[in-house]
Amino acid sequence: MIGDQWQFGILIGWIAINALLAYSGYRLRERRAATGTGAPGGGADPVDADDGVVECPDCGTANELGYRFCRSCVSELPGTMAFDRDADGPLGRVAR
Repeated sequence: MIGDQWQFGILIGWIAINALLAYSGYRLRERRAATGTGAPGGGADPVDADDGVVECPDCGTANELGYRFCRSCVSELPGTMAFDRDADGPLGRVAR
């Protein structure tokens, strides 16, 4: 009987902690949306290396780092470098 009570108590505690974390995340997201911090197009740099995502300045689609063009609207993404076909590096030799 005592073992069942322990398991029930641990389950209730785990549910309470998860609910608290979910509520805290929701409140943080709502607060950021209300103040404009972290909102897309809010003057922030479209390249976010922490998330590994580049945001398209034209349509706002999140693209993975390393891509030159947006996967949605095919416009050129910021922070990309032009491909040099005459380079002696491995990419230049493959593309010739």
